[in-house]
Amino acid sequence: MSQLMIGNLALLICALFVAARSYRVGGEHYTSGFVISLSSVFIAASAAGNLLLNGTLDQDQQTLLRMLNNLAYYAAIPLIGTALLADVIGQNWQKPTWGRWLLALLALFEITRRAESGTEYSQIMAVLVAASMLFAALRYSRLPARIGSLFAAIALGAGVLLFSPISLSPEYQNALAYPLALAVMLLASAQVLPKLKPGI
Repeated sequence: MSQLMIGNLALLICALFVAARSYRVGGEHYTSGFVISLSSVFIAASAAGNLLLNGTLDQDQQTLLRMLNNLAYYAAIPLIGTALLADVIGQNWQKPTWGRWLLALLALFEITRRAESGTEYSQIMAVLVAASMLFAALRYSRLPARIGSLFAAIALGAGVLLFSPISLSPEYQNALAYPLALAVMLLASAQVLPKLKPGI
């Protein structure tokens, strides 16, 4: 089994676990949990696409895989960073507000893609999301949430800026380390969620 498949399988499992856990604590009174759950589903879909759509792909399959990856990395990851930020400052945005923010992220990505600045946008967005997670780590009072936010920021920064295809240092690009770093980011982000009640 290739490094790419191992990494994406681990990412898929972690993303589904975080999606299920976040969904159970998310709701109208805690929409950050719902947003983390939805974002994890996006990332799980991307990991599944990378597992199933490999080898020689036709144009439609390439387009589908690109769409899944874009949804994960240009929508889901910024959503998770925003969810942590909203949570730590005590904002419980309603679902329509989150929907508008998602549309804004997709529009911003499309604008930068058409301007042929996609790589720079990805790097800047990774830095901003990691910074928001670090800010959350400084503001959380619960130790698990503080440590989770810190590890999420480190894993995201390392994953995107070192190991990903848009690495600032191409010699560090790694098909196994990149999805594993995203898996760690997801698991760490889930530490900010409230504890599940017994029986849930």
